[in-house]
Amino acid sequence: MYEKSVVLANSINRAGRCSLFWFALLGFALLSLVPAKQSVADIDSLSANYTQYSAEDLFINSGLKILLQQIPASTATSFEDALSSGELPDAFNGIDPKHIRGAIRNAFKFETFNRYLVKELENQMSQISRQRMLDWYETDIGKRVKHAELDNSLLFAAERFEQYRVYLARYPASFERLKIIDELDKTMRSTESAVDMMTNMQVAFNLSLSRFMPKDMQLSRQDIVAMVNEHQDQLLSEYRVQTREVLLFTYQDLNIDELEILDKMLATEAGREFVEAINNGIKKGMFAASLDLGDGLGALINDQSSNPGI
Repeated sequence: MYEKSVVLANSINRAGRCSLFWFALLGFALLSLVPAKQSVADIDSLSANYTQYSAEDLFINSGLKILLQQIPASTATSFEDALSSGELPDAFNGIDPKHIRGAIRNAFKFETFNRYLVKELENQMSQISRQRMLDWYETDIGKRVKHAELDNSLLFAAERFEQYRVYLARYPASFERLKIIDELDKTMRSTESAVDMMTNMQVAFNLSLSRFMPKDMQLSRQDIVAMVNEHQDQLLSEYRVQTREVLLFTYQDLNIDELEILDKMLATEAGREFVEAINNGIKKGMFAASLDLGDGLGALINDQSSNPGI
């Protein structure tokens, strides 16, 4: 029945929601490498005599590669947590958990995301935009903020983030700080990108897995898209709150003036191209990994059906 398929789909999707949010945050977590005391004109002057810098240079020097290396294990861990807590649907009850873990880790590979991210940085950014971003990372303030971004990434500091949320509940951020944080969210399209990537993940996973389900539990692409879009407004609302908390945590050491400079810098052509390239690369990488995950888990379901009692 259609209802059974919805239950199956939503159960799996919940397992990956937290880690996918972390993944989506990569699109803006690295964009804080902006010289706090330099204007846009100053940055432009750095690129006056730019040389040929590759997308790979930007991928490495921005710190994106370091964060990206943590994504597969983090995403897999979220699914494994769902497995250990019994959140996966009944279709997986008779499957050895180690095989499920293997399918998860085979799907979420660093190489997949590496390929898509570098390709998007190459295709979506002009040469001079890549150079300008690299120039930002070469400044003293850029290097300092880069280290702070890595230190404050949820991939490395999840426990500190939870402690920070408790702190925010007792000592809320000022109106002025919340205002510029919300502006940053809009400039980076953080919330919208997170939801977009989540829905793409859901569509890819369910398209792939549905092929292995009994006929009465299979969904068409139209059914899957309709199911996903049904929760769009709810996801936007949930993620907007989470985005604000993460941005406050990530940029906690920057003052309001510095945050305003950051917002202006991200609105430049180079910043916009960088945001778009990262968001697209992550979305495509997650789509491909989710297809692989559906294939892997579907194969396990098939094997179980073909070999009952084994």
